Amino acid sequence: DAERARTIAADGHGLRTPITSMSIRAEMLDDDTREAMVKTLEEMRVMADGLLAYGRSEADAEPAATLDLAALLRELCDPPGGAVAYRGPAAFPFEGRPVALSRAFANIVGNARRYAGSATVTLASDREGVTVTIADDGPGIPEDKLDAVFEPFMRLDPSRSSETGGEGLGLAIARSLIRAHGGTIMLANRDDAPGLLATVRLPASRVSPPPPRR
Repeated sequence: DAERARTIAADGHGLRTPITSMSIRAEMLDDDTREAMVKTLEEMRVMADGLLAYGRSEADAEPAATLDLAALLRELCDPPGGAVAYRGPAAFPFEGRPVALSRAFANIVGNARRYAGSATVTLASDREGVTVTIADDGPGIPEDKLDAVFEPFMRLDPSRSSETGGEGLGLAIARSLIRAHGGTIMLANRDDAPGLLATVRLPASRVSPPPPRR
């Protein structure tokens, strides 16, 4: 898996040079041809950057450390009264890769913010493990696409541009990083209201004991 990830990242990096070269040549074309060519090359550049990001997400060996999962999630949310709210403990010590977890949850929360406008991020734990849910009030996802959206470059709306829909790698990267922590992520359309529910489960073995009281 690590070798495959390095190969994907290398492919993404290697594509950058010919794309840049073609972009320079495209600028010499007439207006109508240039506009179409530049647009296509920009889409290719976004895909190449996505390959690089996806490969790095699996290949990077960031060391694990004790982090505050509650603080990490709060940073991705808005202040009280904002569109994206946090619910959960004030602090939650957890053993994990800080940058990787931040990126994984940022991708999930970012999707909720982009496509729904508002969401609630909830952190809870029990003997079985840690659960983080992101519930939004957006349009949801067709039932037959709930698993497919985790595939690299999968976008529900093919017309989305790189500016509005990204390169279709956010959930693929999030799942890869969460799996690296021994966790799982599932998507489901909400039963209680319109919208999507993302559920992340992380193992109880990574929960750090709270610091001793003085």
